[in-house]
Amino acid sequence: MQHQEYEEEEEEEIDLESIDDEQTLIDMLDETEDIDERKKIRDRLRQVQFVIKAQREEQRKKREDEREQRIRDRLKEADLKKQQTLQMYNDMAKKGPTDTRPSVDNPEEKKRDLVEEAIRDRVRAADNRKKRIMAAFDHAATSQPAGQARIVEFDSFKSADVSKLQTNKPVVKGSCTFGMSGGVPQVTKPPVVKAPQSPAPDDSHLDPMERAIRARVREAEERKRRTLAAYDMAARSGGAGPKTFILQEYRDLDVNEQQKPKPRYDPCFRGGLKT
Repeated sequence: MQHQEYEEEEEEEIDLESIDDEQTLIDMLDETEDIDERKKIRDRLRQVQFVIKAQREEQRKKREDEREQRIRDRLKEADLKKQQTLQMYNDMAKKGPTDTRPSVDNPEEKKRDLVEEAIRDRVRAADNRKKRIMAAFDHAATSQPAGQARIVEFDSFKSADVSKLQTNKPVVKGSCTFGMSGGVPQVTKPPVVKAPQSPAPDDSHLDPMERAIRARVREAEERKRRTLAAYDMAARSGGAGPKTFILQEYRDLDVNEQQKPKPRYDPCFRGGLKT
């Protein structure tokens, strides 16, 4: 009896046409060793894979069609908005000159400039923000003890009314950069003295060419003397090291006519050390 039932179970065949799962067919193909059965399973697996591939291709085409449709809808919407905008500007251009005039019903009505109003609002907001920052610094300077770091609380003044706040301007004369040193230093230049005119010698007995040559020589000697005096004065003013000065300012000074005494000792010690 048991042997007969076992044979009947073996004779029962699985309906492959009812299996649509690809993974199930692959597992059955791995477990089956019968060549004919494997052929049937392989054929059914190819059919299922073909159906799955067709479904995927259909879904891909559907997604592409939907994407193209969305693009066409957006282009259509953009064209519609463009047409509406152009129509609005066309209407404004047609009735623009009549709208710029005051209304007949309300003569006091004036034209509103939205750009100018926006600029004024931005300036007003910036002024209020600046006043809040100044109020926070002023409160920290007056309420906290001196000699230590002060903590400025900006959050406390975000909603404060600072429309009536008046900032105290500095009373220090001059530039605020030199406030600690007493103001801007005053720069004074040396007094300008005109060069004394030495009496010119009597050259009336000379010819014009000789007189011109002697005048040029005297002018050159005077310029040389003043240049040397300017260099000497610049060397004596200030400390040691390189100096920068304006030669023209020193040339106009009053130069002493006395000759300088020669140095007592030779700086090169050509005559030896003198005791």
